[in-house]
Amino acid sequence: MLKMGKPKELFAQSAMSNPRKLITESKRESIKRYFNMDDMSLDDLLSKLEEDAEARKEELKEASNRERELNAQNLLFPHYDELARWKASIKKLSASKLATYRGCPLSFNYHYLMHVKVPQSPSKVFGKEIHYMLQQFYEKKFKSADSFVNFWSFRWYETASQQSGEKIMFRNDAQKHIMCAEGKTILRNFYEHNKKLSKPIMVEEDFGGYNIELGEYDARCRGIKLIGKWDRVDEIKGDIEITDYKTDRFSPEENTFLLHRHPQFTLYALAWKIKFGDIPKLNMLHLRSGKSFETRRTEDDFEYLCDIIFKTKQRVEEGDFTPFYGFHCKLCD
Repeated sequence: MLKMGKPKELFAQSAMSNPRKLITESKRESIKRYFNMDDMSLDDLLSKLEEDAEARKEELKEASNRERELNAQNLLFPHYDELARWKASIKKLSASKLATYRGCPLSFNYHYLMHVKVPQSPSKVFGKEIHYMLQQFYEKKFKSADSFVNFWSFRWYETASQQSGEKIMFRNDAQKHIMCAEGKTILRNFYEHNKKLSKPIMVEEDFGGYNIELGEYDARCRGIKLIGKWDRVDEIKGDIEITDYKTDRFSPEENTFLLHRHPQFTLYALAWKIKFGDIPKLNMLHLRSGKSFETRRTEDDFEYLCDIIFKTKQRVEEGDFTPFYGFHCKLCD
């Protein structure tokens, strides 16, 4: 005998099994009275419950089958897991990541997928530390050029002593002292030139936090977010100018074609355009010589970059990490 307080619980049970088999004739009468329903309405409701129950069974069956299939794939074909890793590795794209793959796909695999730890290049560490010092120039009020370069000396030798735990591949101790002296010259000149100039609107700005979706510009690159840093952004007479600092030994005067076509500057400009809507001016400051070099990018440059990125995306997602051998291998970390 159905208790009058249980019709809702009965329907909940019915949704998980065959409702018509659960409900006897006496229960039907009790439900009809409780919900003020006639036979036709109750039959319609029971039919709907049966359909829902069957659909739910099919969903559970399909889900179970998919889970078994995925488990089998991961056990028998480990490359399915690799495929997910390949796709994930290209979802956030920096200029250095793109350059690494274009230089040697195997190097990309070692660095961004296998995360192989290698001794750091002294020149890369030097560049990173100089960038840090230029950021500190604007964040801290150094009273003189001497205080600025003295801070550099302290930081450089602390870094060079490898107290951070990351090994640096110095040729010898003399190289540490030579690089420290080079840094002093660069930073002293920078201090004297910039001490009376207005502060930039951005310094070492990490635009990865702006969530810049490349697919907004080129649908082929949907799902790729641009990451990196604008070293310096100034607003000059209403125009935006992005400056990139370089500590390279050779000046762009040696290769102006590369300056005007390099994907790094194109990526920086495109990231700004996607986020803020206009194309900025670009400037490269060669810190060793103190010379500035202007360059520009156009829509043609952006289309060229997107074409490169799209093709790179395809190759990475296909697991194409074929090494590119050459004389540059002797410089590879």
